[in-house]
Amino acid sequence: MTRVKKSSVNKKHKSLIKKTKGFIGRRKNTYRIAKQAYIKSLIYSRRDRKKTQAKYRRESISKINRFIKEIKLGISYNTLIKSLLERGIIINRRILGILTSDIYKHIFTKLINKEKLGC
Repeated sequence: MTRVKKSSVNKKHKSLIKKTKGFIGRRKNTYRIAKQAYIKSLIYSRRDRKKTQAKYRRESISKINRFIKEIKLGISYNTLIKSLLERGIIINRRILGILTSDIYKHIFTKLINKEKLGC
């Protein structure tokens, strides 16, 4: 039988071990356990990215809603979004949330002026 040095396997193992550097215990240096830990970490990272996006979206929506109540327009958040879409104004909630800050308040009030909304 010919001798096999398993260099391709070693490269594969080493690259995975490099990715799990910083994990605790055998999760960082035993290939089989490190592979499971790495896959699990990818799942966690995706889940947490989605959670963060949802958190920022909720914050933006609450900023917009608070601003609408503050200037006393007499409309709700969903009415505002619906009327913006009907008028063809495509602007995401993050930008609308930024427009509620003190610097850009005048732009936001012009954007949601009652006469323009058609309420």
